[in-house]
Amino acid sequence: MKQPLLLAAAAGLMLWSQPTVRAQSSAEKGDLKVQICHFPPGNPANGQVIWVSISALPAHVILHGDTQDLSACGETPTST
Repeated sequence: MKQPLLLAAAAGLMLWSQPTVRAQSSAEKGDLKVQICHFPPGNPANGQVIWVSISALPAHVILHGDTQDLSACGETPTST
C-alpha cells in the first residue's frame, strides 16, 4: 500500500520541481503524457527525450533516474 503512494508522491514532486513541463493529451485515450529525458538501462550515457504516460513517470524517475529536465539530454527547455 505504501509503494503506490510513494510513486504518486514522486510523480507530484517531479512535476512541481521542474520549471518547464511539456505535456500532451491523447484524444483517443484521454491519457496525459509528459516529455522526459530517459536514460536507458545499461546505456545511461545515451539519454533520449521521450514521451511517457503520466502514470509511468514515477517508475521512470525511480527505476532509471530519468528527469523532466530536458537539458540533461542536451535540449534547451522551452515553455509551452
